[in-house]
Amino acid sequence: GHCQGHQLGDPTWEEPQLPCDMTKNCSLQLDRNSSLESMASRRATANGTDSDILKKLSNDTFGNLIRIAVPLLCTLLLFYSAANSIDPTSPKSFVHGSSFVATTEVPMLKWIPEKTQDPRQVFAHLYPDVKKDWTCVKNPYSIRSQDDVKANMSTCTEATRMGLGIVYKNPRKLNETVIFAEVYKAASSTITRTLARTHYCPPINHATMYPVLGNCIVAMGKGLQSPADTKDAVAFTFVRHPVERFVSGYRQIFQMWNRFYPERKKKKTPVEMVNILNMEEPARFHKIVDLFVTKGIGIIDPLISGDRVIPNFNEDELIVGFAHIFSQMWYISQYPGEISYIGKVEDLEDQLAWVRTNLMGLRLDSGSAKLKNAHLASREPKFGCPSTKDILSNRAEYQFSLDKLNIYFAREMEFFGYQPL
Repeated sequence: GHCQGHQLGDPTWEEPQLPCDMTKNCSLQLDRNSSLESMASRRATANGTDSDILKKLSNDTFGNLIRIAVPLLCTLLLFYSAANSIDPTSPKSFVHGSSFVATTEVPMLKWIPEKTQDPRQVFAHLYPDVKKDWTCVKNPYSIRSQDDVKANMSTCTEATRMGLGIVYKNPRKLNETVIFAEVYKAASSTITRTLARTHYCPPINHATMYPVLGNCIVAMGKGLQSPADTKDAVAFTFVRHPVERFVSGYRQIFQMWNRFYPERKKKKTPVEMVNILNMEEPARFHKIVDLFVTKGIGIIDPLISGDRVIPNFNEDELIVGFAHIFSQMWYISQYPGEISYIGKVEDLEDQLAWVRTNLMGLRLDSGSAKLKNAHLASREPKFGCPSTKDILSNRAEYQFSLDKLNIYFAREMEFFGYQPL
C-alpha cells in the first residue's frame, strides 16, 4: 500500500469513507467502480480463498439487487394503480355526440371513409396554446392558427367574404345537407366541379363565385359565417402536404397578378408590393416566404385598409391570390360548424368517390375526381412564375426557404401525417 498503516493484508483494514488526497499521503485511494474480481483479489488474504470471496460477494450483490428492486417494483405498481384509477368521466370533450377522455387518451384524426373527431378539436387537444388568449364570438369552433399568431391576432378575422363553403342538398334526401369546407389549393376547384358535374346539379361558375340555385345550393359571396349556416349539415374537407400546397399557392399569386388583376388596380398597389412581385426568381420566392413566416396573414396588410377583411374574388383578386398561401388550419378554422370527415388529396379519387356515394347519394358514375393540375407536371413557367415542380425539384436554389416552410408548418405536417420536404 501507498498509505502508512493501511496494508491490504491487514485484517483490521476498513474501506475509507472519503476519497484520499494522494499529495498528502493520508489514506488509500480506492476505485469504487472496480470489478468484482479486483475487489475479491484485494480481500483474499484476510478473508479466505478467491472462490469463497466471489461466492460471498455474489450473495451480497444479489441481496443488494433485491433490496433495490423490491422498492422500485412497489413504486411502479403504485403508479400503475394510480393511472388506472383516473376517473374516466372527467374531464371530457364532446364531439359528434361522443366523448374522449382528455387525461387518458390522445384523440386522433381519422380519414375518409371513417368519421373523425373535428380536426380543430383534436388539434387543440394536442396543442392547447391554440385556444389560449383567443376569442371568436361568431365561431366557437375557431382556433388560433400559426398565421394568426404571426399576425399578432387575438380574435378571429371579422369577415371573410371568400366562398369558403359549398353546400349540397342530397338529391335523394332533400332534408339532408352536405357541406364541403373548402381549403384553397387542396384540390378545392376539382372537388367543387366534380360534385357539381352531375345531372342533379347545374353548372357552377367557380371563377365568379356567384350563388347557383337548384338541387345543389352553392354558398358563395359571404361564405358561411355562423353556426346557424351549418345547422344539421354534415361537413367534409380535404388537405394536402402543407409545403407543397404553399408552393402551389405561391404560383396562384402571380396568376392573379398577371392574369386577372386589372391595370387600374395595379396602379394603386403599394410600390413596395409591386417591387416584390416584379423581382426575379428565386429572390422573389425567398422574399415572400420571409414575409409570410414572419407576418402570417399580415402579409396582406399593405393591400388593405382598416380591419383585415378577406374579400371575394371580384373585390380584390390579388388579396385572394395571397390568401391561397394561408395555412390549411386557418381555412379549416373558418368553418363555423363541426367537420365530420377529412380526406387527403393524395387519395382524392377513392375518398371523394366515397363522399359522393355515401354522403351525397350520387351514383358512382355521375362524375369523376381526377386531379389534373397541369402545373405540377409541366416544367414551363406560367403567369411569370416557375412551376410547382420546378421549385420543389430545384433544391439548390430553393431549399433554404423550403426549410423555413418546413419549420413553419411543422405542426401541420405532424398533425396530418406528412414528412418535411
